[in-house]
Amino acid sequence: MRTWIQVDSGIKEHDKIYNLADKLHIPNAYAVGLMTCLWAWVSTTCPDDGDVTNFPPRAIAVAAGWEKKSQNDIQKFYDALSSSQLLEKTDEGRILIRNWHERENFLIDYVEKQKENNRRRVQKCREQKKQQKNVTDANSVTPCNVTETSCNDFTVTKPPPDHNQTISKLSDNNNPVPSTEENATESEMRDLAIVGEAFQNGVKDVVSSHDSESLQVLIKKYSVSRVLAAIDEAKKCKGHSSAYVKRVLEGWERDGKSPSGQSSGPNLMDPERYKNFGK
Repeated sequence: MRTWIQVDSGIKEHDKIYNLADKLHIPNAYAVGLMTCLWAWVSTTCPDDGDVTNFPPRAIAVAAGWEKKSQNDIQKFYDALSSSQLLEKTDEGRILIRNWHERENFLIDYVEKQKENNRRRVQKCREQKKQQKNVTDANSVTPCNVTETSCNDFTVTKPPPDHNQTISKLSDNNNPVPSTEENATESEMRDLAIVGEAFQNGVKDVVSSHDSESLQVLIKKYSVSRVLAAIDEAKKCKGHSSAYVKRVLEGWERDGKSPSGQSSGPNLMDPERYKNFGK
């Protein structure tokens, strides 16, 4: 999961950043970068409570991007975090990122808000699909041709065959071709809702607008079933982005493999295969 963290606009002038920079003899901007990297690491490693007790100073230094590798420099960095009150030790002996509970609340609020937005978007697509189906059903009722006679009897004749409907059933993908641009848009929205929900459940909890656009392009280029198979593959391989799903699809296309991993085999429609047949 790619997690969002908050960085305050005035962080470079914060007193703790000044203290950390002075103790390490580095610019404030460098100290901000170190702490931002450390917070980002904590947000994925121990997001619930910011407890880094089990991590040695070397792990903390690597997570923050502290470039000096000697044991003395690593310990100096760790001690500077503690003395600057960016790390704190509880009465029980636990080592915590200071005030992590405040950042954690921002993380939870943001993730929950994104999930709710995605849920509303999927629900809206489903409601539009339902409304479109009701309109289509209402318009699909074909009136009978009725002829009134002089004695008030009615003769019912069959409507003429709809050749356009017959042709629509013979499309390349065996699905009726949408008769209007509005229907095509509705179909695309339905496909995107299905793929987006699978992507959110299997790859990334928060689906960005960039992810949605990328998935929509992949659906048009490949197919819904193939994109869903690529999402399953990304989930198995711990992929965390729409770019990873795209690379899976491109790999299958390049290697001539199906989603199950089997080769698609030679092209039996290639006329070059039969050029010397019978000679």
